[in-house]
Amino acid sequence: MSSSFLIKLLGLDKVLKEIVNDLGDNDLYLVLPKVKRRENSIEILREILKSYGLEINIEEVNGLVDDRRKLTALASNISPLNLKEPEKILWELAQSIKPKKVDER
Repeated sequence: MSSSFLIKLLGLDKVLKEIVNDLGDNDLYLVLPKVKRRENSIEILREILKSYGLEINIEEVNGLVDDRRKLTALASNISPLNLKEPEKILWELAQSIKPKKVDER
């Protein structure tokens, strides 16, 4: 059985249609979110690295992505990152953000 058949069988399609008709345009905007195109996380990472003056080669790995990472990316509306040597990239970024030592007085 398909879900649309069950919705019609239970009469939920009429209930949902009535709710949509009763709602005003502003309320409908709050109820029905717009579907947006996912952001490319690789491009976002490249922009962040560029803003800190880092020229690091980012290589993607074509392997399985952990479910937790997939769901986190989905919730954030971005594509999941699956990088080769992600620790190296994070270390370079952390080194560029780290405050410089001040000479002791």
